Amino acid sequence: MTFQELFDGREIMMTRTLAEVQRAPDMTQDELVKIGHCLVHYVNEFEKIKAEDAACIAASVHHALDEALADGKARSQDARRISCAKGCAHCCKQYVTVMRPEAEFLVGIAAENGLVLDKEKLNRQQMLREGDYSTAPRKDAACVFLDDAGTCTVYEFRPMSCRKYFSLADPVLCDLIRFPHQQVPTWFDMKAEIIASAAMQVFGAGTMAEEILKVLDRKEEEP
Repeated sequence: MTFQELFDGREIMMTRTLAEVQRAPDMTQDELVKIGHCLVHYVNEFEKIKAEDAACIAASVHHALDEALADGKARSQDARRISCAKGCAHCCKQYVTVMRPEAEFLVGIAAENGLVLDKEKLNRQQMLREGDYSTAPRKDAACVFLDDAGTCTVYEFRPMSCRKYFSLADPVLCDLIRFPHQQVPTWFDMKAEIIASAAMQVFGAGTMAEEILKVLDRKEEEP
């Protein structure tokens, strides 16, 4: 049984990691079926909160994701090699996908905290493809929520893509602008990838820049 069969042939939105896992030659049919059933479970759970506001959706998804990550780290030997630390912001200068409710929630958080989002920068980022970030000017590559000191201004509320990204490399090598061809090893948790994929499936997703811009444009049109 394939994921598509579990979803009645519908196109499935998945994280890159989960997509790579299902294509791995060493994955057994039983393992794929278990992953598929887990994905269906979380899709059904998230469908139940689809009518809630963006803040509630983001909080619910982030809670499920954080629990899975905490459990995964506790059981994983490789997780001990995670090199991420406060002050390292290289991963904040690359292509990021967000759920649509996350984008709306983040714009609200920015407004509450008096953060002015740079629309000109977002418009430039919207034109960047994933491979373009390593050659873009650093200021254009940097996340719109990253301040001049390299600190995330919305860290507590950061999106799924940021919450589940963990480098196992020397932090210096995570600088993809300086080392554009460097393959950075990362730690991932299967359940977290399934949860993120289910959330993307239910709530929709896009690049950080395009989804934030959609929310800002919509708010500007409101009376």
